[in-house]
Amino acid sequence: MKLMRVFLFALVALSTLIPLASAARAPVPIESFEGLVAADSSSSSPTQEEVRKAIYKAAADKDWVLKETSPGVLLATLNVRDKHRVVTEIRYSAEKYSLVYVQSVNMNEAIDKDGKAVIHPFYNKWVRTLRDQIRLALARA
Repeated sequence: MKLMRVFLFALVALSTLIPLASAARAPVPIESFEGLVAADSSSSSPTQEEVRKAIYKAAADKDWVLKETSPGVLLATLNVRDKHRVVTEIRYSAEKYSLVYVQSVNMNEAIDKDGKAVIHPFYNKWVRTLRDQIRLALARA
């Protein structure tokens, strides 16, 4: 009986600690993706409008909300579970596009001891996914 109580206590303790450990991930350097080529070598170059449409399609597929701030510049915002928000600037032309960090909420953004901007690793994951979706949308255009 005592062994069963110890086992149950250990099980409860682990089930509470595992989610805490996964939420408390070490911050990583903020990634930017600049000067990404809009067309691969096997296809013709898209127009700026085709690049814009591909970005809008990719963003919608991954729940990012876009706002055009000026010609060739979009602000992409992702809200996750009404708890986290990240904002990335997307600059684009017919030839290239870039995704650059702007701001975040509840993503543990900080400056590390080396003076580099760091953030929760999910920011980089979400932006990489958006980048990959844009690449796919451009390939299909």
